[in-house]
Amino acid sequence: MSLTNKQLLEMVALIAQRTDAAVAAPATVSTNWIKVSDFNRVCAIVRSFGSAGDGQTTDAFFEQAKDDSGTDSQPIESDESLSFDGNGYGAIEMLTDRMELNDGYSYIRLTVSNDGEAADITSQVFGYNPRYAEVEQPLISNIVTVFSSQQP
Repeated sequence: MSLTNKQLLEMVALIAQRTDAAVAAPATVSTNWIKVSDFNRVCAIVRSFGSAGDGQTTDAFFEQAKDDSGTDSQPIESDESLSFDGNGYGAIEMLTDRMELNDGYSYIRLTVSNDGEAADITSQVFGYNPRYAEVEQPLISNIVTVFSSQQP
């Protein structure tokens, strides 16, 4: 696929998001199951903020399943996991060929855990580099594209 005339939102889709305010620790939260077999890559951005106690750790990883109800769910066997201390941001990126696509696994979910003080946890999962056609934007309702007629 040539990137010359592609717009960013034709190649990247926000496919899941979750915000949990004042999650009591220790706690684990997950996104819904997301079909990702149409993407070559997925990326999650995680933010943990609030009362960061000594030694607070936020961990995130992807799990895989065969459908959107989580059938035969299991962790994805890879090194793509995330762990960071205290308040902050983290990102985790994964090639979807790390999944067992040939065995029918085409859904993932992001699971985030916090082992310190209560914290707010937000996460977004993006699918990008589509396998077939331009991506749809299931969670973005309004997109405006602005082109300038002026040359730099």
